Order: sequence, then structure tokens, then C-alpha cells
Amino acid sequence: MNIVIVEQFTIGNSYGGSHDNVRQFRQPHSKRYLAELAKISFDKWRELEKDFGLSENSLLNTTNRFLYFGNGEFSPDTVEGNLNKIDQNCIELNMNCEIVNVTQLRDRFWFFTPSAIVDRGILHSNSGYINVTLLLLLSILRTTIETQYQNILIRENKSF
Repeated sequence: MNIVIVEQFTIGNSYGGSHDNVRQFRQPHSKRYLAELAKISFDKWRELEKDFGLSENSLLNTTNRFLYFGNGEFSPDTVEGNLNKIDQNCIELNMNCEIVNVTQLRDRFWFFTPSAIVDRGILHSNSGYINVTLLLLLSILRTTIETQYQNILIRENKSF
């Protein structure tokens, strides 16, 4: 197995929307290649947890599912956006996404008050967050690099 870690800044940086000890992981994407890659990587995360003797959901936590919401008519055509393309990829890639309307969102998530432009949400059970507590990440990377995987490539200060 080859692993490539690409970080726009440096590992452990404080930039971005999820700069704490977790990073968002979602399979539904508007760009099909990202949806396909995320779908394939899910099993690889589970393999990695098993290889390190960690319990399931230690590194990739999907216990609470992932909710992505917006409006198909107003969402931008970006990696984060275009809800219509995300819906399409969910269906075509058989990702088991649950598409809910705004009324269902309000009923199921009583604490959630969507803005007037939100028309639906996507719930996905194999999406969640990656636990990248710096010490855990560095420990795994160091152990992995030094022992069994000489084919890991780490690139920092990169973007694509």
C-alpha cells in the first residue's frame, strides 16, 4: 500500500476550518474523482486502525455520521459545493447517502435552524472526522515510516 499525505501548509497547522485535532472526512463530493477516492480510502482507514491495533473509529470516526446541507440552486461549483453534483455522485456511486428535505432536517435536528436558502441535507454514515491529534499522527507516521512502510511520501506546503 502506498500512502501520500498532502498538506497545504504544515502538519499540525492552525489554518483552515478544521484546524484543531480533527479533520473532516466525507465521501460525498461534487467532484466525482474525490468522491471515488474517499470511498476507496474508507476501507484503507479501517485497515490502518487494525494494523496499529486500534479500535474501529479511533482514527476515522463515523459514529455520528456526517451532515452536509445547502441549496442545489445556489450552491457554488467548488469542491465544497454544488449540492446537485454531490447528490448525483451519491446516487451514481451507490454511496448510501440519505437526502433529506429542510422539514426533515428541522425534525431530526431540533437544535439546527437552517437559513432560508437551505433546501436539503445529505446524511452519510461512512463520513465523519479524522482524529489527527498531533501526537497520535506523528507517532503513527514515525512508526509507519520507520518500520513497515518505506513507501510513504509526505509533502507539506503543497496544494493542488
